[in-house]
Amino acid sequence: MLQSIGFPFADWRTYVWEQQLLPALRVFQALEGHLFVRQDFQVPLQDPKWPRAAWGVNLGSLCQVLRRDASVTRRRDDDTDRLAVDRRDVLNAMGFIWSDTQWKWETQFLKALDSYRALFGHCNVHHTFRVPSLGDKNGGQLTAFWPAATAGYRLGHIVAKVRTSVHEDDQALTLQQVAELQELEFFSQVKKSTMVWRDAILPSLRLYPKLFQGETCIPVDFVVPDDDDRWPEKARGMKLGYIVASIQLKQVFQAELRDDRRELTEIGYTWEALVGKWAKELVPALYWYKKTFGHCDVPSYYVVPMTETSWPKKLRGYQLGKQVVRVRRSGRGNDEVADVLMDLDAIGFKFSAFESNFVDRVLPALEVYAKTYGDTHVPQGFIVPSESTWPQPSWGTKLGHTVRNIRNRRQHAQQVEKYRERLKNIGFVWSIYKSTAATKRDIVDPCVAIYKKEHGKKAEIPRSFVVPADDSRYPEMARSFELGAWLARYNKRTNGLLPIQTQEGRKKAVAARHTSVERNLTPHAEQYWKDVLLCSFQVYAKLHGSCKGMDGSFVVPNENAYPQPAWGLNLGLRLRHLRHGIRYTKEIEKYKHELLDLGVLLYEDTGPLESKSGEDTNREDGCRENGGLNDKENLNDEGEFSTEEDNRDDGEEDFNEEDDSEECEDGTTGREPSSRAHIN
Repeated sequence: MLQSIGFPFADWRTYVWEQQLLPALRVFQALEGHLFVRQDFQVPLQDPKWPRAAWGVNLGSLCQVLRRDASVTRRRDDDTDRLAVDRRDVLNAMGFIWSDTQWKWETQFLKALDSYRALFGHCNVHHTFRVPSLGDKNGGQLTAFWPAATAGYRLGHIVAKVRTSVHEDDQALTLQQVAELQELEFFSQVKKSTMVWRDAILPSLRLYPKLFQGETCIPVDFVVPDDDDRWPEKARGMKLGYIVASIQLKQVFQAELRDDRRELTEIGYTWEALVGKWAKELVPALYWYKKTFGHCDVPSYYVVPMTETSWPKKLRGYQLGKQVVRVRRSGRGNDEVADVLMDLDAIGFKFSAFESNFVDRVLPALEVYAKTYGDTHVPQGFIVPSESTWPQPSWGTKLGHTVRNIRNRRQHAQQVEKYRERLKNIGFVWSIYKSTAATKRDIVDPCVAIYKKEHGKKAEIPRSFVVPADDSRYPEMARSFELGAWLARYNKRTNGLLPIQTQEGRKKAVAARHTSVERNLTPHAEQYWKDVLLCSFQVYAKLHGSCKGMDGSFVVPNENAYPQPAWGLNLGLRLRHLRHGIRYTKEIEKYKHELLDLGVLLYEDTGPLESKSGEDTNREDGCRENGGLNDKENLNDEGEFSTEEDNRDDGEEDFNEEDDSEECEDGTTGREPSSRAHIN
């Protein structure tokens, strides 16, 4: 009937087949590289690339009808409900995909496997291998070597599944699928990857630097020439640049690479897969960190500043702190750490944060103390001053507490055994049975009184003065006592401490706490508040506009903008204490307006501050009423050396009121006097 009115086709189906379906499928194949048309695909309108008769046609639905008709069993003699054999042959010749299973097998698996074999010369695909995609590192360069339909395809995983299924059930694949895999030498028992490495890749890697003036950076698009007899015969036409790029991504030839690592390194190749992931950045960054700060005890939060021009440009922004934590967690026995172990040892890096703290901070400070004061009897409250005469990494170290804990065997036990010889060289005393206070009371004070009675009240005792052994006026226990040297050391040590760090100063602070009515800040607390805490808040507000949005876990970075004594201080914790009225009540009263301007205090935080349960939250000596901060040192979750609270304690010490004598290791008070200040 259609032909009677001039229609050039016998029926409508023929028109759709010849004018719409076949031309549209050819264009789709040219654009996409396959003929697996999804059901929702529609031919674009007004697009000159597509045949005009097919504009707006739902090509996906037509293909779905073709797949349905192909699966219909021949039930009748006419062709009404089935796809004609000749049309099916045409579609097969074009490469039409009839099912999702066929799509996965032919268009993804076989094409990806064929491309892998063409690139690497074998089908021994590692189970972790994945076809590169645009979202990967260097994806834009690497995806060009693969069919578009295979981008991101987990080829290694599928190859492993196919091998397992064939091993468990020899009927898992059809005869056609087995034939297709045999054509690719998929079932070869010989490990061809090793043969390809030995016969083609390794010789090419040896030759490349010789031909290109020692250059070892092979471009990703480099292909071994077909007509150059200098190259191995089996390597000609090989995409060597792509293979090297894949090796650097740890995707291929990893087992072979381990066997020839030393030779390739000597040639000059510096791939991460070859020298380890930490050789390129971690080792140089640690070197620069130690050069800058004098130690390798890197805080977990440390990031190389982008504005630090003294560092190499490639290291700026490097998260050194996190990498140090990972290295310490991996340990010396880790394979990747082994690649840089000699470099780390040469720098002085310690895998134990406790050992790093001991070697870089405690031991150097103790050596300077012994040289300065003549002994290692460090007062419990002694903190290493931030002065040029002391090692910079040791500044702020609570040396007195550390020495006390060493003697009590509660800290650095392993390090003490390891470095016992250095401690012995400085005359470290392992047990002190006599306190300074008891020596002063029982020996020094009586001797000074006798000396001044003889030479006058204003007479100064020379450093060289030794109590005569045959002078009956002096106490018997003081005979031959080096009184002048003891006084010189005592005065120097006492003058180097803050008032709150001496026993006399502590007693005065206790008395002041009970008698003071106005409860003003002590000079020590005032100085710490202004020079460290308040200054840090001011710098933060200057950099960020205000302290209102400060994170509760903000830690002061090691940057010159902040005061150096505040580096590593958990400033966010102090902010929470201030806002909740937990501590610093006197500072809030005195600096309330400035804290409001900085955004440290919010207006809703400025109500009356009351101590909980009648406790004083801010003692005169800058310590908590309930006994001060806990100075027990631990390793935190990041493997760092820190205190229980936050690695800093505002410079406050747990100064307990003591008797005149210190407790000995056996629990006694050691009151018995001696002719020496300390018995070794």
